[in-house]
Amino acid sequence: MYNFLQNVQMQYRIYNSDIEPEHDTDWYCNCAIHQYKQMKINRLGVQEMWSKAVMYPGQQYHLL
Repeated sequence: MYNFLQNVQMQYRIYNSDIEPEHDTDWYCNCAIHQYKQMKINRLGVQEMWSKAVMYPGQQYHLL
């Protein structure tokens, strides 16, 4: 996932690693940016499961 993000950032000349790639349209066009966004959406279930597994007692769940 991280390697794919780096490849997309280099492809679109985004040299600040804190900035995620964005697209001008919300329509899915199968470009690298939309592929990254889809991969990120597909990981939400795993992230939620992991966040709940490592929580301290009394801590609330927050999405990243």
